[in-house]
Amino acid sequence: MERLLLIAGIVLLGYVILPLFGGFRVRRQWRKFRDAVYQSMEYPIINYPRVRTEVLDGESFRFFGQIEAVQGDEQIWLTDGSLSVQVDLKGVEVFTLPALNAYEDEDLLEDNEQAFADASPTHIPANRITSFPQGTRIMVSGELVMVNSRPVFRSGDKKGGELLVLIYDGDPGTILRRSIWSGRQRNEYWNQLTPVSLTLASFSLFILTYIYLRSPGFLYLSHISLTMSLAPLAPLLPPGLLLFSLYRRIWRAGRYLRAERDLLALPARRFGQAVGMRNGSRAFLPDGRVYRLQTFRGLDAALAGCPGAKIRTSRIIVGDSLDRSVFYAFGCSQQAGSSFADPFAECIMIPGEPRSLSERCSRGARFREILGAAIFGTALLINLLVIFTLLWFILV
Repeated sequence: MERLLLIAGIVLLGYVILPLFGGFRVRRQWRKFRDAVYQSMEYPIINYPRVRTEVLDGESFRFFGQIEAVQGDEQIWLTDGSLSVQVDLKGVEVFTLPALNAYEDEDLLEDNEQAFADASPTHIPANRITSFPQGTRIMVSGELVMVNSRPVFRSGDKKGGELLVLIYDGDPGTILRRSIWSGRQRNEYWNQLTPVSLTLASFSLFILTYIYLRSPGFLYLSHISLTMSLAPLAPLLPPGLLLFSLYRRIWRAGRYLRAERDLLALPARRFGQAVGMRNGSRAFLPDGRVYRLQTFRGLDAALAGCPGAKIRTSRIIVGDSLDRSVFYAFGCSQQAGSSFADPFAECIMIPGEPRSLSERCSRGARFREILGAAIFGTALLINLLVIFTLLWFILV
């Protein structure tokens, strides 16, 4: 019994506990990334007139610019053509957003799967950013201090004071949507701990197999140990391979629903729970402009009242009729004609109450995660039974 418990302990620790611990850890890290993006929505954009006329020391801002110069390993200069700012990268996490894929071909309906590359933002060490060429586009948000009359972004001591530095391509208007859509792990089980944990557990079980084969009376334990040592490869073998492919498809759908959950609720974040989603509700952007919510019944009325806006939808409402939907239009009248338009102030229409749709996405994602885990477990169990049976006939 003790030897069987040893096998079970190695399996649980190496195949379940450590990978799941790493999964929760990486999910928390990506949630922190998205929270930093949400926080940046509340910061005004720094520009030359503001630097000249206002007291800015210790306030938080956003800046959209390009690399102008590099100073040492942790200092860069960014410019937007009229203003240059210094960025202190000491202790800062830098992310490169996934590339635009077919964004220019997108029509009225947003299609994130086609518009953006299917990848998570890439984390790079701060000292590597100095190797990027001049003209590389960067968005930085966080605390700004004045040093010798020069604006400098640096991480502050207050909670949430870390800088957010994003390297991107294309239109800065895609940054917010791209960050929220892609800012999550493709599969939380497969994280930095998983390869090491699986390898050590598999190797330990293989060593136990060798020991038990040399010990009379423990042949059944050697079969169990050897079978479990092959568990990391089991999902990739028939007959469970088809179920494993189905699991990957369902898990991906769940990840997309979590991303759609966050995107559908994104414009509503500016209004808060107290304001509610009523026609004519107003919120204020960081620069003081009004961000208005309007409602329209039917697609034609929405297109007429909010020309040029894209429609944000979800796979959970694909079958719903857009003609009969109540559209919630955000910020449509604030974008046109503004010379300092905020790239994070989305002009978007949603066919339904955003928070309700977001909750439906959350429930759908949770269901698919549970279903995917059940299918994966079934595929693994089937293949382990097949492996155990084959080994029994080979070794007996």
